[in-house]
Amino acid sequence: MDKIEFEEKVLDCLNKYCCLKKTLSPGKNLKIGAAVSGGADSVSLLLSLCNILTPLDIPLYVITVNHFIRKDEETCGDVEFVKNLCEELKRKNKRVEFNLIELDRGQVFNLAKEREMGIEEAARFLRYKVFDNFIDSKNLDYLCLAHNQNDNYETLLMRFFQGASCQGLRGIAVLRNKYLRPLLNLSRQDIEDYLSVQQISYRTDSTNFNTDYFRNRIRLELIPFLDKNFAGWKKGLENDALRACEDFEIVEEKLLELKKNITFTSDYASYDLSSFNLECQGLKKRLLLYMCNHFSEYSRIPNAFLEELINSLNKIQEDASFSKYYRDLEIHIKNNRLFVKKFVKSKTDLVFFVIIEESGIYNFPFGSLNVEKKGEFYEFEFSAKEKISFTIKELPVCVRNLQLDDQIKCKNGSYKKVSEVFSNWHVSEEERAYIPLVQKLNSDGQDILCLAGGIFGYDNWFVKD
Repeated sequence: MDKIEFEEKVLDCLNKYCCLKKTLSPGKNLKIGAAVSGGADSVSLLLSLCNILTPLDIPLYVITVNHFIRKDEETCGDVEFVKNLCEELKRKNKRVEFNLIELDRGQVFNLAKEREMGIEEAARFLRYKVFDNFIDSKNLDYLCLAHNQNDNYETLLMRFFQGASCQGLRGIAVLRNKYLRPLLNLSRQDIEDYLSVQQISYRTDSTNFNTDYFRNRIRLELIPFLDKNFAGWKKGLENDALRACEDFEIVEEKLLELKKNITFTSDYASYDLSSFNLECQGLKKRLLLYMCNHFSEYSRIPNAFLEELINSLNKIQEDASFSKYYRDLEIHIKNNRLFVKKFVKSKTDLVFFVIIEESGIYNFPFGSLNVEKKGEFYEFEFSAKEKISFTIKELPVCVRNLQLDDQIKCKNGSYKKVSEVFSNWHVSEEERAYIPLVQKLNSDGQDILCLAGGIFGYDNWFVKD
């Protein structure tokens, strides 16, 4: 593909999605940015946008993100390459502004470890946070990204193997909010031809050849196999994506109606449980995802978790209580309403804190708790590696994990630090965060009534209520 044809395709996308054809008069107040890494895709995006926008007197704001996840000579070399290319374009009277954002060293790896996600996923999460801030700081109308046709095929195949819904099987969107992808109808070969004709160099990310990454295995192993053995597979994939878009429109229309029944506050989202249980499984999942994503920093919530949660909700009897946790979320039932809220952590890695006001099943990071009224007492049954049970006279109580300076009453009436009790039991630092404490709430002292160490094979400490 020659230079003129390539840039015409980019211009067609700009005309269609951001109404660039209305900017034929110079000086139109339109602000466009581009994310440039130094690879062939983003370099072709940079050059084509400069050639299209400069004659219209529209500046291009370039953002480069240094993740520091590769060797300095490679990742810093990419930054230097993009910076020099922008300076060269400015000398050629192109309206381009270079901006660099550097993440803290180790930030990507720390996030991946903290959230139990892959390095690539963590890098993407942080990169888009930088992009969002860049869009706001520059007041951009659009930020252009360099995803191309090949990227879309790879994404569709990945999502197919990951069991995505019709939403995921639509593929990469040309326009999403302020993110625009003008190269999405251009192939990788088109991009390389465009750069080759102009004798423009680009950088190559060494991790692109590492087949430890799922996307790279798709690109380097599966797609060549499909090209060789299954002619027309790309057209079939495009048709599937089109049908997924059509199906998603139907689902979204119904979901839009149901979303009106969600009550949002700054602290939680809630939905009538009886109404929720009347919906089909697919709509239940999407309602839960919508409520969860409103508060969670995790964009991907496993389908298995949603199915388990829905199955549990189906069994909840009227006026029963229920709690379940997923990473930074708490989902619970109270007064026949489904609540989703942010699970607020303290400085410790794991925190749970639930007030028990009535009988019911409660799920915790350590396992589950079943509270049942038996005569004048309430029986608490904890389940984890082992089961233990004890009774108390009245509710409410709080079930939580260890806090600094917690003390528990001894037989002689004195008090002992819970941390010392755990030390005597030889409880590891990691397991200390999971052992539940039961604390009274209806007395001035709010004494701790139970240390349920038995669920992990340790002793128990019960205080007479």
